[in-house]
Amino acid sequence: MKMTMFIKKAHEKGLVLRDIKPANYLYKPESDKIKVFGSDLGLSIDISGKSVAQLKDLLGHQVGTYSYMAPESIKSLRDTTYFKWVQKNSTVDKLTGLFRLQDSFSLGVSLYELSQGNRPQESCDTICFYGSTSQIGSQCSQLKSGIQNQIKGNEQHPRNIFKYWFLMCTEPNLDNRLSVIDLMTEMREYHESLKAKITTTY
Repeated sequence: MKMTMFIKKAHEKGLVLRDIKPANYLYKPESDKIKVFGSDLGLSIDISGKSVAQLKDLLGHQVGTYSYMAPESIKSLRDTTYFKWVQKNSTVDKLTGLFRLQDSFSLGVSLYELSQGNRPQESCDTICFYGSTSQIGSQCSQLKSGIQNQIKGNEQHPRNIFKYWFLMCTEPNLDNRLSVIDLMTEMREYHESLKAKITTTY
């Protein structure tokens, strides 16, 4: 949750990180708490105050680590579906939101890796698994369908919750992808529900 909070605070300050992955976070145990520090922020940018034209220009650049990048980040504006979405949603609010959703995608993959010990596409490049070309779109569907079947009906179990959040944060439909702020809210609610169960049990 601390990792998500760090990204949420960055977004609130107008920053998008663009290279979210476990290797870029440092963890320091302190008595009964763990402090989380973001590192290697060289690819982060301040998008506050930028115009629609400036944001579109930035969206046309491939920036990040492929294994954690959202498919639209890799495909850039060359992809017809993505290009149409950008054209349809050409407002400052929508485009700044898109940058944050791309961070959300990277966070989803990172949370999956931290909780499961491997990335969901461990043996393949993200370019393949997340539908960057039409030829391998079916592999993306198979991957996510497999995870959905694993956790169906039991999404709130501690072993499954990070898989569920991964699915929500990596939703290909940009209008339905879970934002970092919404993920933070879900995490808090889940944490509170666990505390309530423990209190009731003991």
